[in-house]
This record gives sequence, structure tokens and C-alpha cells, in this order.
Amino acid sequence: MCLGSYHIQNLGNKPVSNPYICIKVSENSPFQFSGKYVYQDSKQKFNMTGAWERINDQKDKEEYWLKPRNKPVLNPEEQLSFTNFQIKWIGDQPYAGSIMGFVYSEELSNGSSSMNQINLSGRVKQGDHHE
Repeated sequence: MCLGSYHIQNLGNKPVSNPYICIKVSENSPFQFSGKYVYQDSKQKFNMTGAWERINDQKDKEEYWLKPRNKPVLNPEEQLSFTNFQIKWIGDQPYAGSIMGFVYSEELSNGSSSMNQINLSGRVKQGDHHE
């Protein structure tokens, strides 16, 4: 398992309108993404600070488009965080893949990639089994 957080900070001198993020899991990777978010049609309505909503098809297992529920404007010097998401996989087979992040807003309609991405790979070392 891998834990991560995505932070957006407005380093400019103007507000950023309607910020949202895309967390993309590489195609054909064995990773399962989970985090604290709700769906627009969810019966759970989070009105607390820091709540996020998934705005793309919930069946999509490669792209997670998320917007903050109660933060339509990110003012200069403010930070917005999607915290403690999880990437899980079963390590009984060789695995490899990456998790990339992008931020969008009305001012960044083409998006901007995150400063970091997560790359995971490994293989199981089979031990000697003597009877």
C-alpha cells in the first residue's frame, strides 16, 4: 500500500476559480485507488471543510477527477489538499505503474501537471521451499 496527498497552492497574486484535480493511475497497472470523496448523487453530503467530490464516471478506474465541495475560489497564498489517498495492490506478481496528478481551474483550462509523480514497481522474490 502507498499513501499520498495532493496539495495545490496558489502562488500567484490573483484568486483561482473552481479548482479541481485529476489523479491518473497508469493504464493496465494493478493499482486500486481510494480516498475520501463522495459522488454528486451520493446520499452522503459532506459539508465539512476539506470534503471532495468525484466528478467523472465512477466506473473509470484510471482517472479520478475531484473537486473540493466547499472551495470555489483559491485565494493567493492559500493551499488546498486532497489528503491520505491510498494506492493498493497485491504483491504476489511483478507490478509496475505510476500515479500522476494534474490541476485545473477556469484560469488553467489546459491543466498543469504536479511537481511529483509516484512510480511503483517490484517483484516477489520466491524463497526456496525444501521439504
